[in-house]
Amino acid sequence: MNAVTVGSGLQVASSGNLGASNHGGKTVTLTSSNPAVLLSPDNVTAGTNQIQVFVPNNSTSFSYYVQGLEGHAADTVTATITASASGFTDGTGTVAVVPAAFDVIGLPATPTGGSADVAFYVRVGIANNTYQFLTQLQAVRAGAPAPLTVTVSSNNASSGTLVVTAGPAATQQLQIPAQQFNTPTNVAAGGVAFRPVATGQVTVTTTIPGLVGTTSAVTVVNVQ
Repeated sequence: MNAVTVGSGLQVASSGNLGASNHGGKTVTLTSSNPAVLLSPDNVTAGTNQIQVFVPNNSTSFSYYVQGLEGHAADTVTATITASASGFTDGTGTVAVVPAAFDVIGLPATPTGGSADVAFYVRVGIANNTYQFLTQLQAVRAGAPAPLTVTVSSNNASSGTLVVTAGPAATQQLQIPAQQFNTPTNVAAGGVAFRPVATGQVTVTTTIPGLVGTTSAVTVVNVQ
C-alpha cells in the first residue's frame, strides 16, 4: 500500500499490490481508520469509510481514490488504510490530510494599457511546506458538498479590471466543481481575464474559503 498525502476537500489516485498473481481473482477490502479520510473506487464516486476492489487472476495491482474530508484548513490529520483479501496477509498504508492550497496561473506582469484581455485561471492541490507553490494538482473530491467558490479582486479597476462573460468588474466570482482541478481557462467557458485599462499598479487578490493561497494568490500587475 502506498503512502498518500491529500488536500482537505480534494482527492487523489492511489494504488496497492497483492504479493502473488496466481490467486484465481481476489476481492480486496480497503478500510480507513479515520472518518476524515474517505475511499472511492474511482474519481466520480463519493467516498466512504470502506470499499472493495477486484483484482483479476494473474494480476497483482489495484487502484482507488483517497479523498480528504473538508474542514481541515489549518491542521493535518492521519489515517491508516488497511487492505485485506482472503489468503493474503493484511497490508497497510498511511494517509495524511493536509490543508488544500491554490495558485493563480497566467496573470500578466507588465501588460500594455488598452491591449487585449489576458485569460488566467486558478488551480487547486497541495503545496510545499511554506505554501510558495503547488507540488501536486488534486481535483475537488467527488461528493463534495458544493463547488469551491473562487473570488478574484482588483484593487485598481481604473488601471486593470477583471472580465467574465457578464462583463468587467473589480471583483468576480468563479467556481471549481467536483472532479475538476481548476477554474475554466477562458472567459467563454466560464473563466476570467485581466483587462489592462491604463498605466498603473494593480494588485490582484484571489481567495477560496477553506484553502490556503500560495504566493501567487496576491499578484502585482504593472500596467504600462
